[in-house]
Amino acid sequence: MNERISILKDVQAIDRALGDSDYEAICDLGDSMKSADRDDGFDAVTPIADSLLSAAEDEDSVAVRKWMGELANLLGVDECNWE
Repeated sequence: MNERISILKDVQAIDRALGDSDYEAICDLGDSMKSADRDDGFDAVTPIADSLLSAAEDEDSVAVRKWMGELANLLGVDECNWE
């Protein structure tokens, strides 16, 4: 699967989990993103995923949204049109 699409699917899943206040799922996704082998120039995902994971562990929805926005910027996607 194209890494960009994989990351976008992760961001969409994080958005849904945040809507359900499911911070455990967000932690799982953040951990998965940071440990995955991201090729094709997506090395910048790891520090963002670290920050996202930390925000989810703190159940900080504002910070989770911030890091989701950073991922959207990295992907060149309008964060209002993730789906």
